[in-house]
Amino acid sequence: MKRDFTQENLQKLIQLFEKLKAQENERSAELAESIKNSFSFWISMIGIVRLFQTIIEYNRSLSEMERYSKERLEQIFRDISALDNRFGQDMVGFGLTLNALTDLQEAMLALTEANNIGSNAVDEGHSLSGYFNPSAISEIMLVSKKKLNGRLEALENGADFNADNYALIPDSVKRERIKEMEKEHPEYKKQFEDVLSDPDLTEQEKLDIKYIAYSAPEPYRSLYLEHLDKYDVKVEEKIDGSYYSPSKGEIHLKDQDETFADNPRGPYNTVFHESGHAIDDYEDPDSLGIIKEETAGYKYNGRTLNSLIKEDTRNYVNNIIESDKILSQLTDAQKKELLTNLNLTDDSKYRYEGTDASSKAMQRYQDRLRNLMKNDLYGPVNECASDVYGGVTNNAIIGSYGHRKDPEDSSYDYWYKPNPLGGISQIGKQYSTGNQESEMWAEFYAAKMTRDEEALESIRKHFPQAYEAMEQMAADMAKS
Repeated sequence: MKRDFTQENLQKLIQLFEKLKAQENERSAELAESIKNSFSFWISMIGIVRLFQTIIEYNRSLSEMERYSKERLEQIFRDISALDNRFGQDMVGFGLTLNALTDLQEAMLALTEANNIGSNAVDEGHSLSGYFNPSAISEIMLVSKKKLNGRLEALENGADFNADNYALIPDSVKRERIKEMEKEHPEYKKQFEDVLSDPDLTEQEKLDIKYIAYSAPEPYRSLYLEHLDKYDVKVEEKIDGSYYSPSKGEIHLKDQDETFADNPRGPYNTVFHESGHAIDDYEDPDSLGIIKEETAGYKYNGRTLNSLIKEDTRNYVNNIIESDKILSQLTDAQKKELLTNLNLTDDSKYRYEGTDASSKAMQRYQDRLRNLMKNDLYGPVNECASDVYGGVTNNAIIGSYGHRKDPEDSSYDYWYKPNPLGGISQIGKQYSTGNQESEMWAEFYAAKMTRDEEALESIRKHFPQAYEAMEQMAADMAKS
């Protein structure tokens, strides 16, 4: 897309703004006419002085809004132009100014709605004093101004970042934010010095980790900082992958050539993923001080996280089946076998990668569903759903990411283990380890901390009930 930030195009944009403003002025004129038509009613209700005060305040508010909006529009245009010059043909950076433009639009819509309310009130023979008075106008203007100024402040200090545009934030902004937080909370500075003391962490990585933590949304920021003194971060080469060790109180990060900011799942995703595991452990010690996971015992509306995750997964896969032109034609018995073999029913065996089909035809149906889900769960944005769907089905259904069995392993029990208490009827069946909810929380938490909106949307789509439960769990944890 060609982007031309010339004065000519700026004037075109302003002309469009003036056209929209003219349309609003026409509505204002209609409102003034309605007021005029109700003149005698106003005199009896609030008096001539109050009437003209109302009209004057309203017009003044409109004038201020129009002037302020035009100035903001020109400033936004200049901001986008500067970003475009800086980053060339890359679309990076436009998210920041787009939010400001969106809030400007919302402010104008709020004023339009106020006009409509007042006009309708007059048309219906009501008094405007309860619908449209100077104090009401003032409230509308204050809300609009607060939103616009808040967005402008976010543009200036870099707090309005997300996982996609994090690289745009200058280090000077990060340092200023860190300075402000540590001035107010000097204990955080000392705790971070201990937590991030590993010499293999670069100064840039330390700066970024602190900035993301200090700028994260609540209650996730408070949860992170609350347990900061409980563990250390170790960067190592000779480990298969990053992990959290509850017995040692250590986060172990795999040392690789690229920095932690270059993670395809989002900047510092792994750091905050493992921190999510630590928070899960430290949030709920029992009376003996033994650590156990909050996710294992938490209930939302009387349901465990594990049951919600399992139900969300089954519902989603069932919808995929019903929307497919071939699988939707299967008989109920065939669908039942399909789901049971892929570990999606209560009477599934939960064997690793599922159970073979009873016929070649059914095997083709199973392979079709696997491929449909593999495509649906593809890519880093779907990391959480891919991993946890693999967890629910013991990797019978999985996308690009997950906890897979090493080819050299003779057994695999990360997601399910044999049932030690089952009778003859339970032979061969397995039970959940609880890692499904533990991993989902860690991935959800990392996405919240790094403001990865795309990843969060994927989690919300694939786990609508569990997503809502984890948001409530985070709020409850922050209160405890």
